[in-house]
Amino acid sequence: MLPAWFLAARIGHAISEIQHSEREDIIQSVESDLSEWKEYANSLQYRLSQYHEEYAELMDYTDKLKRLYALKMHQIDGLPLPPVGIITSLRARLTGINFFETGSDILPPEKRVYRTRFSGTDTRFVGWELNLKHFLHSSRIEFRITTVWYPPNLKNIDDRPIFHMKSFILPEWESSQHSNGYGSDEVGKLPVGAYRMEFWIGDEFVSQGQFELY
Repeated sequence: MLPAWFLAARIGHAISEIQHSEREDIIQSVESDLSEWKEYANSLQYRLSQYHEEYAELMDYTDKLKRLYALKMHQIDGLPLPPVGIITSLRARLTGINFFETGSDILPPEKRVYRTRFSGTDTRFVGWELNLKHFLHSSRIEFRITTVWYPPNLKNIDDRPIFHMKSFILPEWESSQHSNGYGSDEVGKLPVGAYRMEFWIGDEFVSQGQFELY
C-alpha cells in the first residue's frame, strides 16, 4: 500500500496538471476570441472608410444639385434654395432650429425656453439656435453664418436686416450648436406680427425658420 504522503503528492500533481491544462485552454480560447474581434474591428473600420467616401461623394453630388437649382431659380424669379438642411461645405446636416427669448447676452442652452410665439410686451431679443450633425473633422473648421430677417413691417426688400457671425467646429465634435439673436435690450421694441428668416452658411442656403410676436 502506497504511503499517504505519496498519494497526496500525486493528487496535488494531477490537480496542478488539470489546472494548467484548463488555464492553457482558457488562454487559447481568449486569444481566439481576440483574434476574431480584431478581424471584426478591421472589417468595421474598412466599411466605415467606405461609408465616409460614399458620404463625401453624396455631399459633393448634393452640392452640385443645390447650386444647379439655385441657378435655375435665380433665372426664373430669384427665389432662394429650398430648405433641404444639408451643408455640403461642412459635411453636415441640419437637425433642428429653435427660437427662444433672451437678452443681448445669449442664454446658455440649459436656460433656454423654446417656442415659436412670443409676447411682444415681454420679449427683448429673439434668439435662434442651429443644431448640426456632422462627421469628425481632422482640424478646427471655421465658417460664417448669415441670417436674413423678414420682419412684419418690412416694406422694401433691400431693407432686410442681415447679420453675419463667425462660428467653428472642433475636431472632436460629432454635433454642434450655434446661436445668436435679433432685437433690443428694451422690451417691446420688436414689432408684432409674423417673422421669417433665412439661414446661410458661407454661400450655402441651409433652411428658413418662422416665429410670431403677438
